[in-house]
Amino acid sequence: MADDNTPGHQVVNEVPSSDVERSESEGSSRNGDDDDELDPRIEENLEILNAASEQVNRLEKELSEVRLTIHETLNESGQKLTALMNSHKKAIARVKPFYQARYEARRAHIANQKATKRFEKAISMHKGAMESVAAAEQNFVPQREATVSFDATSVEMLNQANDRFAESEKEKVAAQEEHRKTADIFEEARQRVRMLQNKLKSSIEKSKLFFEVQAHYFQLLEKQKRQVHEIQKKLLDTKSEYSEAMSTLERISEEIHKRRQLNRKLSERKLGRDIAVSVGDDDIDLDDVDGMVRDLALGEFDCGHVCGFSLLTHLSVSLFVCPASVSMCSSYSM
Repeated sequence: MADDNTPGHQVVNEVPSSDVERSESEGSSRNGDDDDELDPRIEENLEILNAASEQVNRLEKELSEVRLTIHETLNESGQKLTALMNSHKKAIARVKPFYQARYEARRAHIANQKATKRFEKAISMHKGAMESVAAAEQNFVPQREATVSFDATSVEMLNQANDRFAESEKEKVAAQEEHRKTADIFEEARQRVRMLQNKLKSSIEKSKLFFEVQAHYFQLLEKQKRQVHEIQKKLLDTKSEYSEAMSTLERISEEIHKRRQLNRKLSERKLGRDIAVSVGDDDIDLDDVDGMVRDLALGEFDCGHVCGFSLLTHLSVSLFVCPASVSMCSSYSM
C-alpha cells in the first residue's frame, strides 16, 4: 500500500554546468587573474548534482507509477472478489473456519521451524562446550612439589569451560522445551485442518476460486508495497546526495568570494605603495644633488645656480668649505 507520509512528486531541475562555468569565468575575468582556472571541485560536484537530479526525477516518476498501479489493483481486486462472493456467498461464509485453520497451521509451522533451528544450534553449542571442558581438564596438571600448587592459567581455562558448558546446558533444555511445544501446536493445527477439510469438502470446492483470487491479489499487493518502500529508500538516499553536492558548491563559492576579496585588498595596497614611491622619486634628483655637493665642496660652482635651487635650505649636511665660498654665496642671496 502507498505511504501517505511520503512527499509527493517533486521535479528537481538540472543545473547546466556550462552556465555555472560561464558565470565563474565571467566573475574571474572581472576580479583578476587569480581565478582564471576553474576550481576542479566545481565540475565534479556539478556532475554529481546533475546525476542526482536525473535520478530523483526518474524515481519520483517510478513511485507515481507504482502508486497508480496499487490503486488500479485495489479497484480490480475489489470488483472481482465482490462478483465471486455474490455468486458463492453461502459457501464462502461456511468455509471461513477452514481457511482460518490453514492460516494458523502455517504460522505454527513457521514457529516450529524456528524452534527446530534453535534446538539444533543449542545441541551444537553443548557439544562444543563438552569438548572444551575435556581439553581444559587434560591441560589441568597439578605440580607436585613440597606443597601441591596449580597452574593459574589452566585453572582459569577450566573455569571458563565449565561456565560455557553450564550455559549451553540451560540453552539446550530451553530450546528443547520450545521445540516440543511448537511441535505439539503445529500437530494440533494440522489435525484441525484435516477435520475441517473433510467436513466442508463440498463448500471448499465451490469457494475455491474466490480464495485463490484473494490470495493472488494479496501477494500482488505485497509485492507492490515492497517496491514502494525500495523506491522511497533510493529516493531518500539520492536526495541526500543532491543536498550534499549543493552544500559543497555553496561552500566552494564562498571560498572563492573570500579569496577574491583578499586578492583585491592586496592589489589595492600594492598600488598605493607604488604611487608613494613614484611621488618621492620626483621630489629630488639624487644624481643632481650629489654633483652640486661635490662642486660646493671644491669651490667650483655657480652661486646663482646653487642659490637658485636653494641647496643650503634642502640639504641638512655639514660641509667643510672655505669661508670665502660661504660669504660669496651669502652676499649673493642678500
